[in-house]
Amino acid sequence: MRTGTLLVLAALSAAAQVKLVSVEPTVLFPRATPLRQVAVVTLLNEGKQAVDMTAETRVAGEQWRSANAIAVPPGVSRQSVMVADIKAPAELEVSMIAAGQAPLQWKGEWQPQRKWKVYIMESAHEDLGYEDWIFNKQKEVADFIDLAKHLSGSPENQSVVERAAVNRYQYTLETLLFYRNYIEERGPAAWREVVEKYIKRGAMHLTGAPSGVHNHWMDYEELARNMYPSRIEMKQRYGLDLKTYLIVDNPSASWAAAQAAAQAGFKYIARWGQGWRTGGNNDYAKTKVPALFWWQGPNGKDKVLYGWRSHYGTGFWFGQTNSGNASRSVLGDMPEQYVSTYLRKVEAGNVIGPYPYDAIIEPAYGDHDVPYFDRGLLVRWTNQYAYPEIRVTGVDPFFEYIEKKYAAQLPVLSGDLNNFSADYATIDP
Repeated sequence: MRTGTLLVLAALSAAAQVKLVSVEPTVLFPRATPLRQVAVVTLLNEGKQAVDMTAETRVAGEQWRSANAIAVPPGVSRQSVMVADIKAPAELEVSMIAAGQAPLQWKGEWQPQRKWKVYIMESAHEDLGYEDWIFNKQKEVADFIDLAKHLSGSPENQSVVERAAVNRYQYTLETLLFYRNYIEERGPAAWREVVEKYIKRGAMHLTGAPSGVHNHWMDYEELARNMYPSRIEMKQRYGLDLKTYLIVDNPSASWAAAQAAAQAGFKYIARWGQGWRTGGNNDYAKTKVPALFWWQGPNGKDKVLYGWRSHYGTGFWFGQTNSGNASRSVLGDMPEQYVSTYLRKVEAGNVIGPYPYDAIIEPAYGDHDVPYFDRGLLVRWTNQYAYPEIRVTGVDPFFEYIEKKYAAQLPVLSGDLNNFSADYATIDP
């Protein structure tokens, strides 16, 4: 009996050495009913043994209690708890309870969390004259499209869950160079099959720039000719209504280009830049250019929705190729912490400036990049989390969502952008 009493006293003493340091929100909402948000409780256990605790949260009249004891190890640990989804700010109370001890409590105002939608764009960036001989690159670009067809398709060994639209891979043909390369290698009939079976059905996406052109230096006639193939030729020959003019790895577009694009029928212009150029000229901190805005042309009438990211290899966790900041080795487990930390930085304005929207585009590819898709990982994410929604898709679906939900809230700007990459004047005369 004496031994039992000592053990109880030791447990109580250990529990008394635990401190509740902080409670932080995440962007994670597990797929369950009712919908709840994951919050992270940081605890400091100054003792030498683990302490079993139960977690409780209360907010807006809703309560949650952990079904099993949480073992709090010695030192600092971060424990996940669940908080009811709320529509308006409310006081949150978190309690960590150990047997025989007064609860550790935290109270503070809790904000509704965005239900994030992440649009990941997978492609290959093709620089004419770089990486390899043009005839070799042409053959490999055609191979990339065939590989993407396979990854976008529905092989017989796929499960019903894997075939679901949210879990599907949608490849983007970055420019019309892909179309020309494919016809040269496979022939017109094969390209028409790509159009009918993949692009028109949304399993692939095609954007409207003829190649990596420098339209910031073009006069108006050149701009019109530059946009003819995508807006007239692709529509008349193949019935494709291309909506996005995509500028990748090039400085920018001139103010006149916004008007020319709108008059040609484009709805959107997107630019994926090079974050390493000219002392951070791609960053909001220097340019003060909003991540998304209506760009109104010189005539004060025509406008396009413009969006930018500082690079085409942003390094988001899923669909990772050789382009980003995390290798494929991280894909064995689902990186919830990275996803939440990154999107919280976006919310705070630390990535692309002020960003009040609940959807973001993440270009995640590199130069002459071989298509790659970890089908199983996206299925696991989708099954486990309701939000953030993560999809591998094209630029058009992202802009369409933003336009539909936020059209009236987007700023309207006129005038020239900075050229983002001033050193182009020396390397591309």
